[in-house]
Amino acid sequence: DPDQAVTALHQALPLAGQAASPFLQARALTVLADAWTQAGNTIQARACLTQVSQLHDQLRIPEGHQARAQALAARFPGSAGDDPV
Repeated sequence: DPDQAVTALHQALPLAGQAASPFLQARALTVLADAWTQAGNTIQARACLTQVSQLHDQLRIPEGHQARAQALAARFPGSAGDDPV
């Protein structure tokens, strides 16, 4: 059930933050964005992907290693300039 996944993943975000690992935070946010997408809430999914993009920039993660977040972002309509990742 996507709604249950969203609830569980949303509860996991503070734990990822406590781990003080931006990599873990980005991963958790990417999985949460996927769950939000499956639940039909693209606004929340895009908000998560925006945070993921900021973490990727902060960590200087090469674009080739951002595939899952980019694939999720590609599901949303809009111009390339609106793409959060």
